[in-house]
Amino acid sequence: LLDRKPRSASVVAETDMKLLVIGQREFSGVIDEVPGLSHKLLAAMAKDPKLRQPKRSRSGVHRSAVRTLAGLGDPQSADLLAMVAATAEDYVRDLAADALAELGDARAAELYAKLAADRGVDGFYRLGAAKSLAGLGDPRAADLIAALARLSAARARSKTGEDIRSKAALTLRELGDARAPDLLARLAADHTVADRVSCAAELTRLGDARAGDLLAGMAADHTDTGSMSYAAAAILAEIGDARAADLLAAIAADRALD
Repeated sequence: LLDRKPRSASVVAETDMKLLVIGQREFSGVIDEVPGLSHKLLAAMAKDPKLRQPKRSRSGVHRSAVRTLAGLGDPQSADLLAMVAATAEDYVRDLAADALAELGDARAAELYAKLAADRGVDGFYRLGAAKSLAGLGDPRAADLIAALARLSAARARSKTGEDIRSKAALTLRELGDARAPDLLARLAADHTVADRVSCAAELTRLGDARAGDLLAGMAADHTDTGSMSYAAAAILAEIGDARAADLLAAIAADRALD
C-alpha cells in the first residue's frame, strides 16, 4: 500500500473473521482524509525492528516508511527520525539525518558526526555524512574528512567500488584545509589509490612543486592499460613540463598498451 510492491508479510487467522479489504486507491483516500493516521502508520513501520532486518522486502518497507516520513516535513517526526538515524542501516541513517537537517533539528549534526566516525559504516556514507556536517559549518567535519583520507587501502574501498581516500582529500581541499596538500601528495604517491592522477592534478592547481615529479612517475608507469600514464603525461604537457614530450613518445611506442 505504501510503496506499490509485493507485500512483505502474510497473516494466518486462527478463528473465523470478518475482513475489510482496502485497495491502494481507498487507502490513499483515507490517508488524505485523516492526516494523523499517516503519521501513526509510518511511525509504527519506521520503529518496527523486524523491518530493519537484512531481508530485502522488509528492508525496503522500512526505507519507504522513513523516506515518506522525511518527505512530510512534519516537526513531530523529528524524534522518530532521530531514533531511526541512531539505529538503522547505513542508507536509512543517512536519509533520516538529512531529514532532520532539513527540519533544522540540532540533532542532525551529532548524527552526521557519529555516522562519519563509525568504522562499521560504508565509506561512501561516512564521507557523505562528513560533507553534510561541513555544510552545517561544524568544525568537526574537517578532522573527520582528513581521517577518511588516511584510511588503509582495505578500508578505503566503498560498496560502490570507489576509493574514498582521494575524494576525501579533494573535499578537504575544497574546504581550504591546510592539511590537503600533504594528503594529496601522499595519495598521489600511493600505488593502491585508484584516482592518483586527480590528486596530483589538484596539486598542480595549488602550485605545489611536488606535482611534476608525481605526474612524471605516473606517466612512466605503464603497468595498467595506459590510461593513467597518458592522463598524467597530458597534464604535464598542459603545465609546460619539459618531460611531457618524451613520456608521451614512450607511451605511443609501447606496444603492450595496444
